[in-house]
Amino acid sequence: MEATLITPFNSYCTHVGFGAAGQVLAISENTVFKGPILLDNPAPSQREIMEDAMKSIENEKTMHRMLQRHAHPNIVHSISVLPEGIFLERLGMSLAERLTPTALPVDPGLEVRWIQQLVSAVEWLEGLGIAHGDLRPSNILLDNSQNLKIIDFDCAVKFGGELIAGGAPFSKMNNGFKSPPAGVETEVFAIGSCVYNIHFGHEPWSELNEVDGHEVAKKWCRHEYPPPGGDEIGVIIQRCWDGDFKSIRALDAVVKTLRSDGMVARRPSWLQAWFLLVDCRYFLAKDGLSMNKSLGARLRFLGWWGTHRCLSVAVKVERGFTIWR
Repeated sequence: MEATLITPFNSYCTHVGFGAAGQVLAISENTVFKGPILLDNPAPSQREIMEDAMKSIENEKTMHRMLQRHAHPNIVHSISVLPEGIFLERLGMSLAERLTPTALPVDPGLEVRWIQQLVSAVEWLEGLGIAHGDLRPSNILLDNSQNLKIIDFDCAVKFGGELIAGGAPFSKMNNGFKSPPAGVETEVFAIGSCVYNIHFGHEPWSELNEVDGHEVAKKWCRHEYPPPGGDEIGVIIQRCWDGDFKSIRALDAVVKTLRSDGMVARRPSWLQAWFLLVDCRYFLAKDGLSMNKSLGARLRFLGWWGTHRCLSVAVKVERGFTIWR
């Protein structure tokens, strides 16, 4: 039999995103649910992929539990972290989509706002000792006010740890295509490439990458970078690639001197956060489920989790869903 994707709810949900580890389902206009990719009747190789996906989601859940205690307006708002996955606020298009050649031009003030918000969020993570580990425009979403928010923390690691994700142009590579340990050097480098993408509307070396991607990768290993221009933003990009900043806070101090459009992102108020939680509870109620802060029912989540209890991933239960009887 052919393997088929399993979704966790009885109710029909539209997939709004897939990643290496997770599937993202639209719960409402305001909320989404992210859980691991699970397959019915998987092949042995697919079972390994599922195990890795569950480990990645567990890592992301750990990060979101911490971010719930240390929230930042430019990091996606986590509504609830459960054994089965994560409820998150629903945002708009990704920065990568916004920067496509066919999109509208970006106003200089908005460009600077995005740069400042990106650096502010990563500087906040630095204070927590965490490296996002996979900063790229596709992992950055925009809200209705065009404010930037970082998503996808499944590859996040502590400073000094080994990076999980990698690859040019958003991961610094040295000889042998190896990346340094996660930290200021790697995060600032990724910021530099993101800022280049924002400033020029395309990835660094994108025109050469379409011709000979392997040669471009070797350029990154040799630390040969495309000219970023001589304006203020170009200088910042070059300094990020060259590793001139000894902390992300130092980079933050520099980008704050740039003139933005003055718009400021804010975290959801307690009332907005409450309504998002109610939104999730209402959806679960329609599906015959409820949130439970005690033991939960991790092996009865519509058979989704229980079907794959043989997987070698231990799931720590703090909260879960309970089937209504």
